[in-house]
Amino acid sequence: MINNAGIMPTHSLLQQTENEIRKTFDINVLAHFWFIQSLLPDMIKQNRGHIVVLSSIAGMIGFKYLVPYCGTKFAVRGIMEALSEELRADPAKPNIKFTTIYPYMVDTGLCKRPYTRFPSLLKMVKPDDAAAAIIDAQRRGLIEASIPKYLLYLNTWFRNLPLRVGQEFGDLLDTGLQSDLQSAAPNAGVKMYNLVILIIDIVAMLVRWIFHTLESFYRLVVPPAADT
Repeated sequence: MINNAGIMPTHSLLQQTENEIRKTFDINVLAHFWFIQSLLPDMIKQNRGHIVVLSSIAGMIGFKYLVPYCGTKFAVRGIMEALSEELRADPAKPNIKFTTIYPYMVDTGLCKRPYTRFPSLLKMVKPDDAAAAIIDAQRRGLIEASIPKYLLYLNTWFRNLPLRVGQEFGDLLDTGLQSDLQSAAPNAGVKMYNLVILIIDIVAMLVRWIFHTLESFYRLVVPPAADT
């Protein structure tokens, strides 16, 4: 079973209507429960099956203008992990496999106003390439896979560092979606910087990385001041 349903209203949380948020969760989250509940019993009975669901890069990190969407994609990740553990604890040990996919922005029309500082590094994924990557992950029996592959490992590495380090790296990449309720910014989708500014930004980011890392170690080692 491959479940790829999803909608993505793209504007700030305070501009999201109740209907938009409910519809986003109905389609992006609750639909997974209904599909799984309808098909999983037969898979268990036959002792074979593979459930593949589409989360998103927005299910690994948060993006502005995508608060409900990110919430649903993080939920999908949790659903798959919890269901996998539930069946792993089943004494019958049913032979059911699970794969969660985390695509970057796929060029299907869902991402209407993408932008990135490095379009050659973080270009939109072609639908055919995304489909091929999903099939490859399923055939390999991968539990998790991102499209492109390196994003999953990059995110895992940054999760082991202080939060601000990851935020600084995200600021450097400067990628995401513009609000669909605002006028498109000039040169939307391609933010180009000259080499000198890029080098300065990278050096500044590395300096801040060191500071935030040392700050985190300090907070772990040095006890907080007593309340006065």
